[in-house]
Amino acid sequence: MGPTPAGLGVVIPADRLDASTLAMQLAADICRRLDLEEVTFHDNQSLLVTTLQAHGNSGRRWVVKIPRSANRKAHNLAKQARQSLAGKACKFTCNNKSHAGSCPVLQALQSGQWEEGFSLVSVLCF
Repeated sequence: MGPTPAGLGVVIPADRLDASTLAMQLAADICRRLDLEEVTFHDNQSLLVTTLQAHGNSGRRWVVKIPRSANRKAHNLAKQARQSLAGKACKFTCNNKSHAGSCPVLQALQSGQWEEGFSLVSVLCF
């Protein structure tokens, strides 16, 4: 079975470039915890994407620039999730039948500490 798509929306109160950089660090940490080998990161910050492409694109990890309009949609969805779940524990849902009884995604995301200022709001595994 090949790779399946997954998504991560992050809201970080900072200027756009700083927020994108911090979000990319968080995404890379999540990928490392999940032992993901084939990953494509999307962002609309030209400077960040160009820098990461110069240092990080390989056959298995890619950084792709997307239009600001596509990133705005992701930002709005992440913001809505954060507002609706503010102060609550992370909402975790696993719909992957092969994970019945024990979801490796949940285990990986619950292990260890996150960088200061990051907290998971909602996770959907499928």
